[in-house]
Amino acid sequence: MRHRVLLALLLCQGCAGRGPWAPVTRPNVASCDAPDSPAPQRWQLVDARDFTFCVPPDWRRSGDRAWVTSDDSISWGTGTLPVQEFPGVVTEGPLTGGTVLGVVPICRMQRYSALTAGLHANLGDVQCRGKHQTFAQYTGPLIYFQGAAKTARIAALELAIFRTVRVPVP
Repeated sequence: MRHRVLLALLLCQGCAGRGPWAPVTRPNVASCDAPDSPAPQRWQLVDARDFTFCVPPDWRRSGDRAWVTSDDSISWGTGTLPVQEFPGVVTEGPLTGGTVLGVVPICRMQRYSALTAGLHANLGDVQCRGKHQTFAQYTGPLIYFQGAAKTARIAALELAIFRTVRVPVP
């Protein structure tokens, strides 16, 4: 009995220093090779406890649930995507420019559905005033991402990051 208690304490002590993310290597988790990249590039594997995802090598952790590079960022959580407010009228389809009543800019939203490693996700990019707000909502398990990007290229990269989600197989 004494050995079981000691073993349990040692196991818990090993878990105590672990935050909500940690680099991991597990045999049942996909590798982090750069998706759709012409040049092989190793991405960083992020363990978000109940799921994993990958970020490019030049991104760095910022807090418990965020990664950043220069002025661009992503964050994630479990549950439902928080309500997002945009500084304008949001329309779907090509951005035609202009304003409503001469005050409110027209923003453009592009939405996508994706099936990634057997998980269904709704992804999107809202462009308004030259900035992009990206998002993803996985439907089972409930996982969400949101991002901020200054360019269309980085917005596309954030959407690629969101599609790297994997849920470890028990």
